[in-house]
Amino acid sequence: MQTTLSSDLANQIRRQCGENVFLCYQCQKCSSGCPVAEYFDLAPNQLMRAIQLGQKDMALKSKTLWLCAIC
Repeated sequence: MQTTLSSDLANQIRRQCGENVFLCYQCQKCSSGCPVAEYFDLAPNQLMRAIQLGQKDMALKSKTLWLCAIC
């Protein structure tokens, strides 16, 4: 299976929300301190990585995106 990488999703998020997802450098502090992480299918840092790599389907299908309380 071939995966195509794209920054389109990250750029769309930046345009609409002003957030630069490329500032995430995978320290995993968000994942290790998350009080609801046990309910996620992807850890928060994994979701950020999927967005950085342009894996739109994976990101949008993830429960993490919709359950995050943005503590």
